Amino acid sequence: MAICVTVDDEQQRLQKQNIPHLRELHLMKLNEDEEIIAREELKKYDEEQSELERLDDLDSYKSRMEINDLKEQ
Repeated sequence: MAICVTVDDEQQRLQKQNIPHLRELHLMKLNEDEEIIAREELKKYDEEQSELERLDDLDSYKSRMEINDLKEQ
């Protein structure tokens, strides 16, 4: 089965892939104390993003189930 990849999809994938590298470049510019604080904040941000994605996936699943239930009725 062929997968249709759009330019936007590929651009988004590459941007996600480059984020850790860009973060490291910016962190290298900070002094040691600022870097520690920034890393803690980035860790919190990543955890929140992960939770939001998980909730979004769960909401999508629930919505699909509700749609299927409505179709069956």
